[in-house]
Amino acid sequence: MFFSIILFMWLCFMNDPKVSVLIITYNQEQFINDTLRSAIDQDYKNLEVVVSDDGSSDGTPKIINEYTKRYPLRVKAITNGQNLGITGNCNRALHQCTGSFIAIQGGDDVLLPNKIRMQVNWFSESEKRVLCYHDAEVFESSSNEKICNYSEMAPLISGIGPVALIERMRLGAATTVMVRTSSIPEYGFDIRLPMVSDWKFQIDCLIGGGEYGFIDGVYARYRRHGKNSRLKASKQYYEDCLMTTYLVEKECTQYALACRKARARIYGGMAIDMATRKNYRSAFQMYMKSVKESYSWKLLPGIIFILLPGALRKLLIKLFGKSIPELNYSQH
Repeated sequence: MFFSIILFMWLCFMNDPKVSVLIITYNQEQFINDTLRSAIDQDYKNLEVVVSDDGSSDGTPKIINEYTKRYPLRVKAITNGQNLGITGNCNRALHQCTGSFIAIQGGDDVLLPNKIRMQVNWFSESEKRVLCYHDAEVFESSSNEKICNYSEMAPLISGIGPVALIERMRLGAATTVMVRTSSIPEYGFDIRLPMVSDWKFQIDCLIGGGEYGFIDGVYARYRRHGKNSRLKASKQYYEDCLMTTYLVEKECTQYALACRKARARIYGGMAIDMATRKNYRSAFQMYMKSVKESYSWKLLPGIIFILLPGALRKLLIKLFGKSIPELNYSQH
């Protein structure tokens, strides 16, 4: 009887496709415990957690190695490699992943219960499904207080191919994405993009015309803090985003219009950042650059919006946030 139960459990385990959770870290000793624990505690059995540290100078590698010793069958760690930067570290982790599906998790973000199981169930509906994501709670790290749901800034959508992803620059938070491994290009994350390579990575997965979609519910917490790469290195962020549009446009000319719309959005984001720093003349010039790429009336309100008093911004978000997500994005 005992061996029958063991056999049954083993068969159930083997029937579930293997999932790799890909985590990259760099000097995140404050957050890595929460990150790893949330991945390890997922109720999905056929799971490996692949974490690659990028030469941290703090206690991050030590914490990761402790988890490897405690969960040798669950955690696969790379903690003695050289510093490769974000994209290089992503590829180093990717090369160690052996799952049929790969879930991306930031080294400071938290997965919520049932995430992996729910996304695998979504993929099981069709072999044509190659990318799945979901909503995430954006929270302030120092206070642990919720800022908003990510869907308030980028409404959840589903479709086929990369056009909408190119135009919007994102589907959801990167830490919510799971992809079918067979859809990943051989080179993985594009090394021509040193910091922001996840956007093109997702585009590449959808280039073949695969389906993308979302599961209902919030299954991750996206942490906001002073060390966020997007907040700390905005110049490189924008450079990589612009480079992505030029690379995609060159490699897949059928997406030229979508790339122009994306560049308009990027220039609009730069204009908003400039207006936030009270560099109004440069903000207007950047807005005009956005208009030349692809006119959208929604970009100008975003720039004007950032100049308004905080109480008025909150009122406008309450009234118009659902129809103009750019207002939420400008605010947060």
